[in-house]
Amino acid sequence: MEHMIKIFTIEDNLMYGTLIKHTLEKKQNYDVTLFQNGEDCLKHMHLNPDIVTIDYNLPGITGLEILKRINNYNNDIDVIIVSGQTDIEVAVEA
Repeated sequence: MEHMIKIFTIEDNLMYGTLIKHTLEKKQNYDVTLFQNGEDCLKHMHLNPDIVTIDYNLPGITGLEILKRINNYNNDIDVIIVSGQTDIEVAVEA
């Protein structure tokens, strides 16, 4: 049996988040959990996801702050920041 890859996706736009979840779950061994804010995701870090995708522009805790907290919790978790940013400085900071 293949190892299930646990993915947490943080996206405040429910329609877009659902699209990401649906697309990722087409891969048979991906288990995707959708969160609409960083606080809820961080409360579930004890479930030890393999990958976390973060929308850069979130209400409340910013994408970069979530990235820092995840790295402090376990820097072996792969993190992908998704953003429509056109500012190269934002991308470099992330």
